[in-house]
Amino acid sequence: MGLTHSPKIVTDGLVLCVDAASSRSRGSDWVNLIPGIGYNGTLTNDASFNISTNSVDFDGTNDYVDFGDTPFVEDTDCTISFAAKINSTGSDQDFVTKGNHSSTHPFTAWYDAAAGTSPSVGANNTHCLTVIVRGDDNDSRIWISGPTDSIAAGEICMFDIVVDVTNTKVVCYKNGSLLMESGANSDFTGINGTASTLRLGVDSAGAKDLNGSVFYLRIYDRTLAASEIRQNYEALKGRL
Repeated sequence: MGLTHSPKIVTDGLVLCVDAASSRSRGSDWVNLIPGIGYNGTLTNDASFNISTNSVDFDGTNDYVDFGDTPFVEDTDCTISFAAKINSTGSDQDFVTKGNHSSTHPFTAWYDAAAGTSPSVGANNTHCLTVIVRGDDNDSRIWISGPTDSIAAGEICMFDIVVDVTNTKVVCYKNGSLLMESGANSDFTGINGTASTLRLGVDSAGAKDLNGSVFYLRIYDRTLAASEIRQNYEALKGRL
């Protein structure tokens, strides 16, 4: 749903807003609704608009949406918000990436079938959201996972990932409520500023393909407060 259809969402600091319900999506472009910024998403391979569900659908075979190198998320406070669902839970699947799916690349948010021992929060959890945000080196990295079974096949989840450089932490919400939060890391500098594209549905190496759908993506160039994230959820929950 575009800004004109959703007046109650927070717009202060919004720099990227794409929504599959917007009539401004055209052809193979997912048009950024914020004027004067650019960074439209390019639907690649078989990624396609689904007008019956107001989503962009991915078949799990290297289809994705590419927004190019988005500098407004680098080395600064930001909030990355999206709604997505997966069709199956058997393997890892990328929602949003900047760079390769790797602990040494700038940003990865994915459905994690088995988190393992590496996350500082949520180690060994399964069927969950995992987020890695890396700064200039591994000391400035935050790696966290959500509760076990917090993502199910067929469930539409609204996620908000708050990259709080000021307070050196990452906070994640699901459906307007706190899901997980990292501890403070004094070395944390935010998303690394290396040149790499922002993608939905796969990483820059074409791995961890999403078999499912994404309904919207919003990026703010600041941290959203919990009350603002709840406001956005309340504004859109009826549609999803």
